[in-house]
Amino acid sequence: MFDVFALALPRGHGFGDRPPIGAWGDAAGMVCGIVTQKTEDGSLGIMPCDAASITSGR
Repeated sequence: MFDVFALALPRGHGFGDRPPIGAWGDAAGMVCGIVTQKTEDGSLGIMPCDAASITSGR
């Protein structure tokens, strides 16, 4: 989960009012997903990602 929170740092994705509350990834480390929750109303969202977008910062 640390890697997910690292995305929220000043040079990361910046989750704003939708901070991450969970994450998952495959055994090979090639894909992952991040679950976010809006602080205002509790609605959930997901942010899919893959190894290329993580290493390139996109």
